[in-house]
Amino acid sequence: MWLPHTFKTPGTATILFTARGQHIRLLFTDDKNVDNLDKDAYLFCIGVDANKETYFKRKVGGGDKKPFVTAKQNPNAMASPLVWGDYWVTINQGDIRFGRGTDTTKEEVVEMRFKDPNPIPFLYFAISNWTTGIEFRNLCVLDK
Repeated sequence: MWLPHTFKTPGTATILFTARGQHIRLLFTDDKNVDNLDKDAYLFCIGVDANKETYFKRKVGGGDKKPFVTAKQNPNAMASPLVWGDYWVTINQGDIRFGRGTDTTKEEVVEMRFKDPNPIPFLYFAISNWTTGIEFRNLCVLDK
């Protein structure tokens, strides 16, 4: 689902949401046409493959998973199909962080972090699922 929003500062956003499910996908791109799988975009996947892994990718259709974390390494970086959880993703000119809860300023709730040396000046955001149903509520888009 594309949100009807264009970010004021390309490459900068904070998304907070509450969800129940697994394989949650967030996509940040400069073009809503994502048919080109080689396109630069930030794809963030939470609880992939039945909640076995969570990762960032810099390409829509391929590319390395950076960082990549498994449920064994960090179970807090996964989603839950049974329990509502609060999550957030913040991107500031290539500094990408993912956390749980509602306070994006606390370092102790950051579950994953990645610094992109060549930040993507994205303008748009989409949230979706893959292979499983997900319930969303309290979606909040912060734009500086």
